[in-house]
Amino acid sequence: MADLTINSVSAPLAVLGGTAFTINLNVTASDDSFEDGSAYRLDVLVNGANLNQLMPFTGHLQEASWPTATYVFPVTVTAAPGPDIYTITAAVIEGPSGLDPDSVPTFGSFGPIIVV
Repeated sequence: MADLTINSVSAPLAVLGGTAFTINLNVTASDDSFEDGSAYRLDVLVNGANLNQLMPFTGHLQEASWPTATYVFPVTVTAAPGPDIYTITAAVIEGPSGLDPDSVPTFGSFGPIIVV
C-alpha cells in the first residue's frame, strides 16, 4: 500500500491558448507518513503537440507545500497557443531521492483538454 496517494486529478476541459489554468491534485498521506513529516516527490506532466512540460515538486509533509494529510495541490500552467489537446499525468512517491523498497508510487491522470 502506498503511503502517498493521488486520489484525483482535475482541470478545465477547455482553455484559451496563452492563458494560465490550474490543475488540482487531490492527494493523501498516510497518518504515519504525515506525522513523520516524510519527504515527497510529485511530478506533473502536461503533454500536447505545442506543450510538453514536466513540473517536479519536492518537499516534506506538514510544510506549506503539503500542510494537511489530505490536500489539494494546485499546479498552474500557461497554455501554449492553440489549437491543441493536452493530457495530464501525475506521479507521487515518498522519499527525498532514489528508490526505497517500501515506497510505492501512485499515479493519476486527466484529459483530454482542448486548447483553443
